[in-house]
Amino acid sequence: MNPFLMNQKSTGTAYLWLILTAGIGAHRFYITGKMRSVLWYWLLLVVTACTWIIIELCLIPRFVRKENERRYKRYARATGQKGYRNSNDFAHNMSELLDEIFGD
Repeated sequence: MNPFLMNQKSTGTAYLWLILTAGIGAHRFYITGKMRSVLWYWLLLVVTACTWIIIELCLIPRFVRKENERRYKRYARATGQKGYRNSNDFAHNMSELLDEIFGD
């Protein structure tokens, strides 16, 4: 038998490796037989994850501020208090609210 035909890789087997190993790079090792492919794959995953974490770190203050504003607006509507115009009013109103709830 022809050695080339005996050593052919299967697309289905590569997909199976990808699914069974949860994308850790075993499918690349199966295809190329070189660990370097797996290392490049992991490097790409790490860089992507680090980039995503940095983006999230930058967005967290905005998410928290918007959620707190949304909650305060809902509270103000429910209690009949007037809303606030900017974040300084928001901070002042929140401190008054916390003082009222928890006392000094």
